[in-house]
Amino acid sequence: MHDPDFDGPGEEPVVLKRSELDQRIIDHVDKRGEAHLDRLRRLVDEPSGVDQPQGRVACVAQLERLYAILGFQTERLEGPGPLTHLVARRAASERPSAPRILLAAPLDTSFHASQGFVSLQREGELATGPGVLSAKGGIISSIAGLEALAHVRLLGEFDVVAFHPADSSVFFASSAGHIEALAADRELGIGLDGLGIGEQIAAGRKGARRLSIQVRGRSAHGGADGEYGIDALQVLLGVCAEAQRIAAAGKPGTQAHVGTVQAGTRPGVVPGDARAQLEVYGESDAEVDRVMTALERAVATLHGAQVALSAGPRLPAWVGDAASERLAHHVVRTAKAAGVDLEAATIGAPTVANLLAAAGLPTVDGLGPAGTGAHTTRETIRLWSITERAKLLAMSLLAWKRDIPV
Repeated sequence: MHDPDFDGPGEEPVVLKRSELDQRIIDHVDKRGEAHLDRLRRLVDEPSGVDQPQGRVACVAQLERLYAILGFQTERLEGPGPLTHLVARRAASERPSAPRILLAAPLDTSFHASQGFVSLQREGELATGPGVLSAKGGIISSIAGLEALAHVRLLGEFDVVAFHPADSSVFFASSAGHIEALAADRELGIGLDGLGIGEQIAAGRKGARRLSIQVRGRSAHGGADGEYGIDALQVLLGVCAEAQRIAAAGKPGTQAHVGTVQAGTRPGVVPGDARAQLEVYGESDAEVDRVMTALERAVATLHGAQVALSAGPRLPAWVGDAASERLAHHVVRTAKAAGVDLEAATIGAPTVANLLAAAGLPTVDGLGPAGTGAHTTRETIRLWSITERAKLLAMSLLAWKRDIPV
């Protein structure tokens, strides 16, 4: 298995000054820019959405080949159901004190095959496609950064584990245990999701919980005896609106959003059943729980229709701790030294990084490309940011190892 443009992982460090090392990393990543884009194209063009298990396995196979070039050992974690997660490990070269790093980004996307959003399309310095921002772009960017470290013969100074779960659409319900186990002997966690704002990295993220709402009313012929029906959809919409009202009445940034709605069986009939999935977001777990509890109380006062609420998977809020903040500011300083202005901030949407932080790791996120429209058919990245983030990852790891222990 050989990449003709890559000279192998190597083990013996090259003795260079910091500026020389950084320049070699920058030059190598820039030289390989089109190769990184080609890798991203192949990964994105293999759809790995909610209902595409074969595509997810094909993405795993692609990543196995890329990690093997760098000397990683890979392992597939199967199940439950048609889920295949990937772990890639590369121990340090006889350096027991080497920094122990956990990289994480999902390989699945939130799309369905019926949406027809299945390939990467380039337009100038922009690229659209499923997962380019969340989070296939970050996976390819991180591999480019690791490759740059290997090029300067310094990858062997790090003990790296990369984890790519396939269940982001269900809040990592089946992979959370794997993340906790992998984090047990790690020193820091790095999330590879891209951010919609290119000038930021994440030092914290909101938490979220999914809620299923089921309403049972009474069907009736819409024209003949509609007055005897109990419109389940109308009740459901009222419950969703109440959830949004409760959220808006809380702390700034608390939100409730409806993801899916199903109701009715045929025209001309008052729908007797309706269901929805709703997600509640908040900057603390307590704030998310406040919305859930208040909605349960509000539903208890309804008459006529039967309303059942079922709490689903949760992503815990990642409230920036001191160690994570130091790590994030270190990345910001490294970026500034490379001429890139970034700032660390708490970001809205939760990701796998929430679970890295929940496992007790100092964590930073947003090391994927910059772009916009995550989880929509407008998902777009700025192509220059693939190489920018690759350089930032490599240079931050080197600087952190030598200067700024967390």
